[in-house]
Amino acid sequence: MGHGNLYACPECGAEHFAWPSCGNRNCPKCGQDKVAKFLAKQQDSILPVNYFMITNNFRGWCPDMV
Repeated sequence: MGHGNLYACPECGAEHFAWPSCGNRNCPKCGQDKVAKFLAKQQDSILPVNYFMITNNFRGWCPDMV
């Protein structure tokens, strides 16, 4: 089955295979706890206001600057 681990319940004997952690933060199995901690920390630093983004095309305003 590869290089993973086979776990067995000592009470019912049910077996579960698990791959080793890859450590990638984008992996739903390996990085989920790191992502959750990061998002919780970021929520503490966000101001309680509405955010929005404005995009401008500077070529129309000042074609000599671009």
